Amino acid sequence: MDKPRSFEIKSQSKGIQLPDDVIPFDLKHVSDLFVSGRQQRYIEIQYFRGSKPENFYARVLFRKEAQGAPDIVHGGAIAAVFDETMGAICLVLGQPAVTATLTVDYRIPVPVEKKFLVEARLEKTERRKFFITARMLDEQQELFAESKAIYVKTKNDG
Repeated sequence: MDKPRSFEIKSQSKGIQLPDDVIPFDLKHVSDLFVSGRQQRYIEIQYFRGSKPENFYARVLFRKEAQGAPDIVHGGAIAAVFDETMGAICLVLGQPAVTATLTVDYRIPVPVEKKFLVEARLEKTERRKFFITARMLDEQQELFAESKAIYVKTKNDG
């Protein structure tokens, strides 16, 4: 049985607040993405684009099955969420790209079964390169992880 394409974090507390100008963004046209694809059952994620295309957001909930150490989210799952969230900015811009580099700074162990907000921002572009940063915050706005990446526009796309 396939999971729903998107989910709503029902008991959203006041801490995880999105800017007022965000618009839900559905990646259903890319159904086999690693994090949000139909096969994924352990990471629940909702995407939102900002009114400015350089801003992108995700609300995420890592289920227990995404753990590495007991009750702590596996670092690879966190990196994958960062990668897909930041890479979506390129899709919003109509510039499909691939990841060239991805760095994650893990500040605090991320517990499973807890809601987080990922805020991503396009910092600059150079030719075919997109320089993007992101951070993962909990409901109290505490920083758990940060990431930066370079995406390169694929050559076969205009």
